[in-house]
Amino acid sequence: MQGHIPFNKDVETNGRYIYTGNDARKSSIVANKLQTDMLHREISGYEFSSILDVGCGDGTYTAEFLRFKDIKILGLDPAVKAITFALNNWGHQDRLSFTSLPMASLIENGEFFDLVVLRGVLHHCENPQQVLHEASCLSNTIVILEPNGWNPILKIIEKVSPYHRAHSEKSFTRKKITSWLKTCGFEVEFFSLGVLVPFFFPSILIPLMLKAELILHKVPKLGKFLFGTQVLLAKKVK
Repeated sequence: MQGHIPFNKDVETNGRYIYTGNDARKSSIVANKLQTDMLHREISGYEFSSILDVGCGDGTYTAEFLRFKDIKILGLDPAVKAITFALNNWGHQDRLSFTSLPMASLIENGEFFDLVVLRGVLHHCENPQQVLHEASCLSNTIVILEPNGWNPILKIIEKVSPYHRAHSEKSFTRKKITSWLKTCGFEVEFFSLGVLVPFFFPSILIPLMLKAELILHKVPKLGKFLFGTQVLLAKKVK
């Protein structure tokens, strides 16, 4: 894995990540919104006063947490150029801040949060178990959004897509992520699957995919292999 290097290059080349912002491909905009809706739906039933968004990238998704009132949010990412973009765009917000410090530094400083968010992070990591272990030291609640490791189409894309290869993308099953969480002393409380629209997809086919998604939600056994996104919310076992 090349770590944050390809993400810094994305910002250098495009000004921000290629799948965020109003200038992104329509399929990326639609897929991102669906993912945000999934993640926010999972956490909306809880009361949080602080959120750590690990792997926040250019800050787009982190800023979306501002819709939750009275919550302080810290976005963390090793890609310095992405953090610079985030600070330039949202650094003026009182409840929102960004850092490129590693989680280990936050742990050493005694930081603790009501919620740690890992959105699209683990599938880029060389050692996802270590990332989860560090996250478990910073909160009693973790929410994870990842590609669906049961989707065979995703497995093919990971092998043939230049973008996916450059960013070391892979996917894990629910069982695998759950086992990692268990070693950190966490149990999964909620799990959901969704999002049929790929990030880089012909715009003309998006309406068809959205209709198909509604049908797949009624056929969970089929959706298990066709949906592209999974969300897990886990809490530390007392």
